Amino acid sequence: VEEWRFDVFELEEVAQGRPLSVLGFALLTRMGLVRRFRLHEAKLARYLVRIEEAYGSQPYHNRTHAADVLRSLHIIVTRGGVLQRLAAGTAAAETATSGS
Repeated sequence: VEEWRFDVFELEEVAQGRPLSVLGFALLTRMGLVRRFRLHEAKLARYLVRIEEAYGSQPYHNRTHAADVLRSLHIIVTRGGVLQRLAAGTAAAETATSGS
């Protein structure tokens, strides 16, 4: 999941047709967001499945494509420096606000 080379179709198979909800849950957990925001894991899982089910059986813009886009965005945000820049911007904004 952390590398550009990733077989989303293998994920679809391993996740038994639920690549988006499985990947979404895994990334939210891995990034510490489930713990940080005290998300109820069972409710989160059900919510992600409902999002995934809304994709229906589209030939291209389907749940597998959505999982691939999610993973690509995760790589860009975490390895491309976006996350660090957002964190630095947030820290700078908090410092400026607390100094007022």
